[in-house]
Amino acid sequence: MKQIYKFLIFEDNDIDFYVISELIYGIKKYKTEISRTKTLAEGLEILTKEKFDLLILDLNLLDSWGIQTFTSVYENSPQLPIVILSAIHDDEIASKAVKTGAQDYISKSNLTIELLSKTCEYAIKRKSIELKFRDREHRLKTIFNSVLSGIIIVDIENRVIVEINSEALNIIGSEREAIVGSCCRDYFLNCNNECLPITRDAGCIFEVLIKKSDGTCITVLKTVTDIVLNGRPHLLESFIDISERKKLEDAFRRQAMHDPLTGLYNRRHLNDMIETSIKSAVRHNTPLSLCLCDLDAFKIVNDTYGHQTGDHVLIAFACIMKEQLRSEDIAGRYGGDEFCMIFTHSHAEKSLLALERIRSIFEKTVFESMDKSLFSISSTFGIADFSKGMSAIQLVSHADKALYRAKRLGRNRIEKY
Repeated sequence: MKQIYKFLIFEDNDIDFYVISELIYGIKKYKTEISRTKTLAEGLEILTKEKFDLLILDLNLLDSWGIQTFTSVYENSPQLPIVILSAIHDDEIASKAVKTGAQDYISKSNLTIELLSKTCEYAIKRKSIELKFRDREHRLKTIFNSVLSGIIIVDIENRVIVEINSEALNIIGSEREAIVGSCCRDYFLNCNNECLPITRDAGCIFEVLIKKSDGTCITVLKTVTDIVLNGRPHLLESFIDISERKKLEDAFRRQAMHDPLTGLYNRRHLNDMIETSIKSAVRHNTPLSLCLCDLDAFKIVNDTYGHQTGDHVLIAFACIMKEQLRSEDIAGRYGGDEFCMIFTHSHAEKSLLALERIRSIFEKTVFESMDKSLFSISSTFGIADFSKGMSAIQLVSHADKALYRAKRLGRNRIEKY
């Protein structure tokens, strides 16, 4: 029979609540019962009357905002695991909430059934483990090998691992005899593959690398708890494998930044990069130029040969751009058949050389349609220099004006603003 978990969701947005509840009801591994509150005050009142296994919390409610929302709920129910779901990912708030006692902090834009299922299950299990270890040390062995988290116990004085559970052995991929008695620093590394110092930041949660027996490293989420065994101080280090979650987050991050067809940056991220490049140029007093370009009569290609052939043309142009630009240059698809290039540390006059190479190579490229017809297509470019005091909108506008002048003069050319 499946485990039944009761969730209380603090969410004042009806659409967000619907999405979250639908994801929860889609979890197959365990059953759920969901209650909802739109306000902090109502939620605290509900907690005095009913028992729950997990709280899912939006920090911004009708009557409470920010980290204070979490603080109020946590102080009222410190024994319950809390997972924060937020529309805005704020690393500072996330770090503060997790250090204070939240089990996890997840951006709503990253939510999937798999991520929410694992997060909720691990949050419940992890909180349960923490409470049991504090209150019932004599049951340690019983719980030790039944949890989903990997656990090692470290003797603080000599820094050696004195106990390890089955899940930790599975994660590391080794035998108990090979690990017990070794130094914990041999296994936990930071993002630079450097050994981590022994830490006693009890209650904090860290993302660290763990070295497996085959030499590879995976990302784990690690917590540290002070315990006393046989009158001696020890650390109970609990960790879960989040490598798949990290891959999902990286995939979501890439989707948010890149055009799915060409693999170039999308317009939203390009706008961010233009702002960033301008700030860098001003700070370091370095040149910066920006180019807008589009493909000549591209609509005719789509209408004559079909959108699939048109897509091949766009991909080919993107590949030529990437091959001809420097590693420090930035390229993206601005929309439709329009592309944008940001030339850092380069005046427009110098950037013309790269643009001419792109224009010439693309003009000479012969494409084959689905019906085996051969055709070629040209491209037109407009480029502008950045000058101090200029906004991102002004810089793009100047490049756009140069582009339209190039079109008026016959296309298949480059014009400088």
